Amino acid sequence: MLNQDAWILSRHPGLNTLASKWAKHYEQEGLASAQHFLERRKDRYKIDVQVLDDSGEAVVPGTFPRRAAAFEARQHNDQRRLPWRRLTEEYTSPDTGQTYLLIYRIPHPALDAWHRESLLWPLSALGIAPGGADPVQPAGDPVHHPPAQPPAQRRA
Repeated sequence: MLNQDAWILSRHPGLNTLASKWAKHYEQEGLASAQHFLERRKDRYKIDVQVLDDSGEAVVPGTFPRRAAAFEARQHNDQRRLPWRRLTEEYTSPDTGQTYLLIYRIPHPALDAWHRESLLWPLSALGIAPGGADPVQPAGDPVHHPPAQPPAQRRA
């Protein structure tokens, strides 16, 4: 489940809103703003992005280097040999109706680190929960425990 594309696209903090935010930059502020947005995402999350239009033409230069594109082409799209995970997302702007194909590439070490962090977060939340709280008892309601019984006396 952790490696399914849809799960990664919906949960990864660098991807889950990227398409909609990029489209807003592009459609409202122009090409330079949209390109700058992608470069900031690459710096923060190590994600390379290409954006194509309906005809398959690049909408912005993106952040995926030409050398890396040539390397990927030589691998004949064999994901096992690539040093990154490639994900795609089609996004249709609700404002303009324009459809974009976003191609994301995340280096395997960066994706693996995010997987580890996303798994540890729920466990760490359990570790900081107050120790005296009764998870079944609503807050503010006193918990009544029966008085402790003295241990049974042994007969000799």
